[in-house]
Amino acid sequence: MSEPAERREASRSGTERAAILLLTLGENEAAQVLKHMGAKEVQRIGTAMAKLANVSREEVHGVICDFAQTVESQTSVGVGADEFLRRVLVMPSARTRPRASSTGSTSAARPRASRR
Repeated sequence: MSEPAERREASRSGTERAAILLLTLGENEAAQVLKHMGAKEVQRIGTAMAKLANVSREEVHGVICDFAQTVESQTSVGVGADEFLRRVLVMPSARTRPRASSTGSTSAARPRASRR
């Protein structure tokens, strides 16, 4: 991680780091986490999410790695969590990336209209 990214990450509050992690998860997954929090926690994290700016990929990577290390040090559930988190969190764009159609062009996946 570059020195400026390390400084930014180190200066972030726990709430801001949680906001970065949740934004990395994506909308549905973040909602699943937030539903286990109290109203005040959700409000603080939501405010932090809205205010976040200039978060580099390096900083996101650092937040994810720190999270994985914390999980591993606190529970046995965290064993192997770093590789899992890399696959699930660092590559969320793979889930939202446009897929190639049979004609070779790319288009976002769209639900098909039902025929009656």
